[in-house]
Amino acid sequence: MSILGLRDSVAIAVLLISCLGIAAGVVDGAEPVSVSQPDGVGDWVVHEESGRVFASLAAGSEVVEYDFTGKVVQNFKVGAQPGEMLIKGDRLIVGCTKTPALHVIDLKTNKTVGSIPLSSQGPYGLFCSHVDNGFVYAFCRSGDSVTDGLLFQADLRAMKVRKQQGIQGWSQWHPSHVAMSDDGKWMVVDGRGQISPSGADLMQASEDDVTFTWVRDYHESFGQIVAAPHNRYWTFGDRLYTFDITNSIRKFAGSPVAIHPQLDLAVSRSPQGLVLERFSDAASIGIVAIPGSAPRPQRQRDHERVRFDDTIQFDLKNQRVFCGERFRGTWVDLNAYKANLAPLSLLQAPSEVTSLIGAPVRVPLAIINGGKDVKVSLADAPQGARIDKDNFVWQPGPEDIGYTTVKMELKSLKEDRTIDTVEMTVHVTMPTIKLGFDSTKMELSPSGRYLLVWGRKDARHERHSPDGGAEEIAVLDLQEKKILTRKTLPQGVRCATIDDDFVFVAPNSGNLIYRLNRALADSQRVFLQSAPVKLIRIGKQQLVALGEQAEFIDIQTMKRVAGAPSVGDLGYTEAIEDVLDNEVAIGTQVFNRETGEVVYPASRIKLPLLVSLREQLGFYPFERMPPTRWGRRLEGGTLTNYKRSPIAQFAGERSGMISQRWPMAILIGTSSDRRNTTTTLELANLVDGKVEHTSIID
Repeated sequence: MSILGLRDSVAIAVLLISCLGIAAGVVDGAEPVSVSQPDGVGDWVVHEESGRVFASLAAGSEVVEYDFTGKVVQNFKVGAQPGEMLIKGDRLIVGCTKTPALHVIDLKTNKTVGSIPLSSQGPYGLFCSHVDNGFVYAFCRSGDSVTDGLLFQADLRAMKVRKQQGIQGWSQWHPSHVAMSDDGKWMVVDGRGQISPSGADLMQASEDDVTFTWVRDYHESFGQIVAAPHNRYWTFGDRLYTFDITNSIRKFAGSPVAIHPQLDLAVSRSPQGLVLERFSDAASIGIVAIPGSAPRPQRQRDHERVRFDDTIQFDLKNQRVFCGERFRGTWVDLNAYKANLAPLSLLQAPSEVTSLIGAPVRVPLAIINGGKDVKVSLADAPQGARIDKDNFVWQPGPEDIGYTTVKMELKSLKEDRTIDTVEMTVHVTMPTIKLGFDSTKMELSPSGRYLLVWGRKDARHERHSPDGGAEEIAVLDLQEKKILTRKTLPQGVRCATIDDDFVFVAPNSGNLIYRLNRALADSQRVFLQSAPVKLIRIGKQQLVALGEQAEFIDIQTMKRVAGAPSVGDLGYTEAIEDVLDNEVAIGTQVFNRETGEVVYPASRIKLPLLVSLREQLGFYPFERMPPTRWGRRLEGGTLTNYKRSPIAQFAGERSGMISQRWPMAILIGTSSDRRNTTTTLELANLVDGKVEHTSIID
């Protein structure tokens, strides 16, 4: 098309649209300017800072540049069959499909920089961030199936492909469109046009590592995806979504939706034309009637029709909004709506912050275009949280461990309305220390300051050698929250323990124990009669190695102590029992853990094997209960075993519970005559249900 013919078309279009605008009651001076491309364009893109508009023309292997009046400025020759385009900084990237490549034009010099060849079929689905790193992305197909996809990361500085990878492992393995956040850390991928509903995936991105991690999906049909400015929202078709795509905030009149980066303005395409609405609440500002897009030629293939995305972008320099369709481009002057366009006010806060328990949380909040007429308030927050000089402040306690959602609002003081709402998740956690291996067991020193941790570097290998192989062991200072020392033990660890001075380790091979210092050095050892399976500290002088028998070791001399209490024929599980927090029963004696003194002889009730190792599942749901600690259940006035067979029946009405410490049932019974009611406390033996003690507790 000649420039003269194009101007005639523009004049006719302006006259037609002007008439339509008057009929629709459009504000004076808001008449749009339009240009047509009867053969269709591959894509439109706007350099928002300068207002330059570009259209790729597949038939002519060229890109045409327009100014905001619809005038052709210049033409750029590119590769054959140019299609999708994007702008990264001051460079225009054109995807050419006949010989797959990315054609690069420098917008500062208006010179062609060169092209980056791509393999397979494409490119399509071009996307990039606004970070100054020179990276752009494009999809190609390596086969006829939509699953045969490749993603290319091209480096515009080196003018070559930096990395390519298959996308078969993505949850959305047929992506056709990608919207990437300005900071390049997040993107939403969808396969619109390939299946219905197409759905979308939120993915976390690392541009340096070229990794893309699935976060969550959204399985519903929708229109075009657009990344809103300031890393705050996405638009799916005509709906505005939170950045984590979990909530729909509001609905606009059409699709796609463009959000102005500086004004409280959202512009969308509807059957009535371009609809201008307030971004903050979707209140109507105006409608600009524009001609409908011309009928698409029959020769166009179905997937090309589906994949074409309309373009709505802003010319920030000349205060225009541009709408690019397959066969037409239209500019609308926003100056006519200046009285109704307020600055875009947004509340910026991180989506998630992490805090240690007891540490104060102070999160700076940024207000875009806030001024003095806005205020931040808490709509939903934990007790004690507050806003202090544009900071969210909170002191979490032990009860706040976990995730807490905070909802904050930015309100207009003049109009008494909510301009923006943001949600932030505060993750309150315990202190963490990265070990560098998979810990499987640990022991705490008596003072609680030192922790001994051990396990395999890769726990997945444990299934091949459960009783052998090297293991990692580390001593942690919990007060300083750091690893004091770490060591590899080639023989592995059978059992270990720690006190405030020493570390005791029994290796997997041999009947012996090593005593080490906290640096896991200065080794001393003692040989035993049997392989230990448990090490227990008794005071500061003695260490008990429990195996086929209990052997007492003097910690200072690392020699066995004569005259240790016998455990007789008791097995490991019956030879030791924690009585209280500071007492332990070994064999026939109860020891004070801190002093090592014998407190009293152990006279425990010998129970038969009561506790089932597996849950007994009955036919009815109420029978599907795990056994109690003692292998007994108390149901009303009946004591049963774990198979629900009766052990004893108590006379009269009874209520009660089974002790968690002693093998006894505590029962409360009531009886009455004509004048008095008597309440009785009974203690019943769990072995046979015999009542051992009765007291009247009126």
